[in-house]
Amino acid sequence: MTQLRATMHAADLHTLHVISGVWGKRLNDLMVNWAELVDHEFLLDCFRHRPGSQRFIGEHFGKYLDGVLKANQWVQNEHIQKKIQYLFEQFVLTQEEDGYIGTYLEETKWKGRPHHLIPEENGWDPWVFKYNIIALLGYYDQTGWAPALETSKKAVDLLIRIFGPEGAFNLNKSDEHWGLASGSVLEAVMLLYRRTEEQRYMDFAKHIVTSYWASDNGMEPRILPVLRAHGDLKHVGMGKAYEMISCFVGLLEYCRCTGEQEYLDLLVDTRNRMARTLKQVNGNMSDHEWFREDGNNSEMADMENCVAFSWMQFNLRLFEVTGDVACLDDTEETAWNHILSALCPDCSTWQYYLTLTGPKRYAYWSQAASLEEIKGAPLTCCHTNGMRAMVLYPQYMYTVDQVGKLSVNLYAAARSSVRLPGVGNVRLEQITDFPQSGVIKLHVKPETEASFSLRIRVPQWAETAEIEGQIYRSEETRWVELEVSGETLLHIRFDMSLRLVLPGFINRGKYAVGYGPFIFAVDECPAGWSMDQIGLLLRSDDLLQRLEVREENGWPCMELPALQMPAGLLDRAPAGFPYGMPKATVKLRPLMFAGLGGNLAYSQSLDAEEGLTYDRQESLPEYRVLVPCYFCNDHETEKV
Repeated sequence: MTQLRATMHAADLHTLHVISGVWGKRLNDLMVNWAELVDHEFLLDCFRHRPGSQRFIGEHFGKYLDGVLKANQWVQNEHIQKKIQYLFEQFVLTQEEDGYIGTYLEETKWKGRPHHLIPEENGWDPWVFKYNIIALLGYYDQTGWAPALETSKKAVDLLIRIFGPEGAFNLNKSDEHWGLASGSVLEAVMLLYRRTEEQRYMDFAKHIVTSYWASDNGMEPRILPVLRAHGDLKHVGMGKAYEMISCFVGLLEYCRCTGEQEYLDLLVDTRNRMARTLKQVNGNMSDHEWFREDGNNSEMADMENCVAFSWMQFNLRLFEVTGDVACLDDTEETAWNHILSALCPDCSTWQYYLTLTGPKRYAYWSQAASLEEIKGAPLTCCHTNGMRAMVLYPQYMYTVDQVGKLSVNLYAAARSSVRLPGVGNVRLEQITDFPQSGVIKLHVKPETEASFSLRIRVPQWAETAEIEGQIYRSEETRWVELEVSGETLLHIRFDMSLRLVLPGFINRGKYAVGYGPFIFAVDECPAGWSMDQIGLLLRSDDLLQRLEVREENGWPCMELPALQMPAGLLDRAPAGFPYGMPKATVKLRPLMFAGLGGNLAYSQSLDAEEGLTYDRQESLPEYRVLVPCYFCNDHETEKV
């Protein structure tokens, strides 16, 4: 049984003073090249002039603001700050007298449609409410602006009248995904309860969990029955991944407030099963937005950016409650191998889907009803959730528990400060080029001489960690605990060795190459070869030990010997297979840089003065993460 101990919390957002390195550069560029350019009138129009032009058009307002509101506390973009204030002040004016903050007309509110194949144009009211309330509460926390809280309360009070025990509508039948989209409003309800402690909000949350989610009828979400049976997640609702994980986040917030142990245990079990049977080697999951059978996501599966964000969010919230270090491992994996891989190098747009086999396809379109409506920067759910993911990672670099223990969870060049009970303000600076290398100097400067406990996470991918000259093995300890007093400079080095990753399941027989937090992709193949013809040639006696990782523009890169496999399906292998096959060298790069072709140098540069430009017209080449491998000893290698 996982003990419920809601004792950790992420450091306050405003205490992250500067984040630099590649994560900081991407975040800053994202604010300038995308967030500034999103058309604010387009965000508001669907509320000012109901009905909205597209059935879930209202989700963009709240998600956009939730991301940029938090990011701008670090970036301090004056233009965006004015936009944020304008958007909130105008949005509260669109709330109807009864509290409605959706985008539909009276005759189409709340009704939904049984599933996504029925051609109706409604079904997203509670989903839109959720994101609007999350953004409003974030603005209230930051500014204390009372209308933001009052608008949220009126909106949830309306949801209670509509979907509560006395309501005339069924939450499970108010969307196109068997209640998963609508049910995820639980997160917003719990966030409002935590700020007001008004009992009606807790009563409504309990009604959602114990009534709507406990039902085992067909065409309903069946969240609790499936989780209790440890069933495949494809049987929760219709298996819609993003909306489902959003419900898990809401249920976790419910556990945090109520102490419901059974639900927490179910969520821990579910997270672990997802990590074991649904997660791809780059840290994301889903097949074109859906969960399929356990272990059935192939290398060709489209992995939605929204799923990557919600998976990170679920892990980080669960870490706050349970302290499970695996949640941090999975967050780090997703951050470096999906989020930064899906972000266009000039940060003007995102990939809606990322695959383990390229090319990359950046989306310069918007979820609008027509091309005439598209103004400013592209806007989709995956754009707004991409921004939210960029905020999540640095937000959880540090956590503090209720006894004042400070944990160093995630790594990037950044300056921060954390307030510890009995110690006061503690300034923290990570001086590092991570993840280019595993070398970190952690400068700790408390305002008093009082001693305090500091925990440093040893990543799962590091075989060893060297901290102040002492070696720790990750298989033996995942946290190194130190006692700190006064100003201290800690020298940390994580071993970044090569490893083979065998995903198994439907991808059995293929491998990925990992190095540090990165997953590599074959990014260049010999002339005349195709990606499907590549088989890596590795020595079975020492596997990767003899291979050399070199630097390319400061980033890890490597070359591996490969054999040219026969193309297509064969009734039988050629005589002497694999001996006598053509041999050559292939180049591997981290997935975040794979498939960029002539834009590689621009993507890898952190120097704004180099004068490099990103060419949108550059044809993006293929790459491949999972490849077959041939394992030969010295004698066999000579034959090959």
